[in-house]
Amino acid sequence: MLCWQRWSRQGILVETSASSFGLHAPSCCLPESQDALRGTVRDRERMFAAVRRDGRSLNLADEELRRDRELVMVALQSDGSALEFAAPELQADREVVLQAVSRRGVALLFAAAELRRDREVVLAAVRQDDRALRYASQDLQEDSEMTMASRQNLGKMFEFGELKRDHEVLLAAHGQQIKPQMPPPEDHWTTLATIGEHAKAIRLAPPEVRRNREFVLAAVRQDGHVLSCASCKLQRDREVVLAAVSQNGLSLEHAGTDLRDDRDVVLEAVAQHGLALKFVSTELTWDREVLLTAFAQDGRALEFAPGDLRRDREVVLAAIRQNGLALKFASPALQKDRGLVLFAIRQNCAALEFGADHLRRDRSVVLAAIRQSGRALQHAAPELQGDRSIVLAAVGQDEEALEFASEALRTDAELVLAAVRQNSTALQYASATAFVGSVLDSSQPSHSKPPTTLTF
Repeated sequence: MLCWQRWSRQGILVETSASSFGLHAPSCCLPESQDALRGTVRDRERMFAAVRRDGRSLNLADEELRRDRELVMVALQSDGSALEFAAPELQADREVVLQAVSRRGVALLFAAAELRRDREVVLAAVRQDDRALRYASQDLQEDSEMTMASRQNLGKMFEFGELKRDHEVLLAAHGQQIKPQMPPPEDHWTTLATIGEHAKAIRLAPPEVRRNREFVLAAVRQDGHVLSCASCKLQRDREVVLAAVSQNGLSLEHAGTDLRDDRDVVLEAVAQHGLALKFVSTELTWDREVLLTAFAQDGRALEFAPGDLRRDREVVLAAIRQNGLALKFASPALQKDRGLVLFAIRQNCAALEFGADHLRRDRSVVLAAIRQSGRALQHAAPELQGDRSIVLAAVGQDEEALEFASEALRTDAELVLAAVRQNSTALQYASATAFVGSVLDSSQPSHSKPPTTLTF
């Protein structure tokens, strides 16, 4: 049987297919597993093509290729975590590891022990991803420079007792120029509030700091969700809450009850994030301006509108105008509205999923969806997934739509060929037993010879 390279949906290089499609066809059979495949992927040129697309395809290379420095460097350029599959000697190669951690900091996990003690390597990893610090040697985990480099998680600064009162370290952590003439303030939290770069640190702050209005106000201006850590009094402070919802509308969840019934605060929140409608007082969910403001930002906010309004065609239309998937939250009666469903599909073809059953059996409705994306076939009624002309239209738009065709059509040689000619990856969705007489000799008319069966 003739086979070729293809990519699975998971991005793994595998072998399959037949030479009649005009692809490279080594004489091998489809491996039963990756373990069986591992020994077949020794072709250096093919592995270069594979790792350029997905660095982690290096896991399919044989031991000799895993020692190939040039190949490994190309894999790491695509995905630093491919270091996991490099030969041990390359995991101990400083230049190779630097390439890996500069692309994906947590690849430090796969570096040799001596390189996890290397200051420059660890610093490069931490600057790319602060989580890499956990894979460094113990002495470097406690190093102040490493901690400062972990800017994405300032809270770590306060996990180390010796840093809690170090004014210069705090300033350096925020990239501030340290002025010798500046006296250290008595309260380092006040310093942080002044700097205004401390939003995440508040989660480790003592209660008196979370009651400090100046500090919390500065924090929520950077990260509205910090409101969740503020004192109850400050969660009822209108200015603090307005600052928070302006930065992150979803922080309305942590506002005091009275402020979730404050029209100006609510409008600010839903304008920033439509799904903040979830946290609005019941009374204001009936406010048309509030609803339309939320829908303009995210139509899916329709989920949080009162039931009666989800039966209102004008309200629902406003929501699906922004996001067709809002059809999911419309009343059953409106999900049967052909015009409304078509409107939703034009905005997002996946909205077909939420149309009434009879509309998912409607050929023109389904065709409207698959003309945008063949993969919308997955939401069509089963009888249309078995309709040859519908499936041909779907695979013509997206070859991977073959995945959603009926079992019978996934054995149809002409249909499989139409998909594979666009992209060989579509073969993975063909039935285990495919009728490929016309595939093996596509130059002949289909009536010139009866279809034959080939088992992959």
